[in-house]
Amino acid sequence: MIRKLKHTQYRTESKLLYARIHLDELKNNTEKWRASNFSRAHIESFIFHLFGARDALLQEMNIYYDCKLDIKNVTDEKLEKHFKKSRIQCHELQELVTLERDNGSWLYIAKDMRNHITHRDCVTFGFFAGGKEDRQVHLHRPKSQASLDEDYLETFEKWYNNMCQLIDTLRGHRGCK
Repeated sequence: MIRKLKHTQYRTESKLLYARIHLDELKNNTEKWRASNFSRAHIESFIFHLFGARDALLQEMNIYYDCKLDIKNVTDEKLEKHFKKSRIQCHELQELVTLERDNGSWLYIAKDMRNHITHRDCVTFGFFAGGKEDRQVHLHRPKSQASLDEDYLETFEKWYNNMCQLIDTLRGHRGCK
């Protein structure tokens, strides 16, 4: 089990690394304020990998808590059901799910964007010319089309840092039953 868990943790870290690579390439792109294919591909890849780290963390929970869910069937809902049935209180999963279901949280917005670009359409933007936001690009929330308050690179940097911190924090809850 320890070997399997270490491999899964490595996968979580790899997803974070891949997200970081895409974010750094976006930051180094001299035409980052344009909606080029390069930018769109990297934006979608960043979001996929960032949220993939969350999915890999669920796999870690499956192994750590010996849930025995098939690798293809690991979801937060199925883990919740397993923990409830087993009378295990998993603070790790509770904290993740609470954050993810709060429609004002960064994780909710990231998940919403990931689902949108996977199943519906591309990310939408607002481009600014002139004023204090000159050459900034703001992401729009998929459902409401409300603009996020900062340049997308700042948003992504925050999401990346938040995900790294969240994973570290949640791993620290392990063993609490």
